[in-house]
Amino acid sequence: MRLQEEYVFGRDTEEYFGSGWNGLLVVQDLNRETASLEEQAESEIKILQAAELENQLAQVLKRKL
Repeated sequence: MRLQEEYVFGRDTEEYFGSGWNGLLVVQDLNRETASLEEQAESEIKILQAAELENQLAQVLKRKL
């Protein structure tokens, strides 16, 4: 990721993806459940299905703000 042509986390660092919550990927609804946000705690990018977004959005924003 870059901000004004500079790498945000550095180009040659092991922390390239940063730490904590670095993104949220919303996917189409699946026929199976995705892991809860708590179960995805170790993942840099959290994944929600479209139908879960409304119920989980407040929790996502609370963690990011």
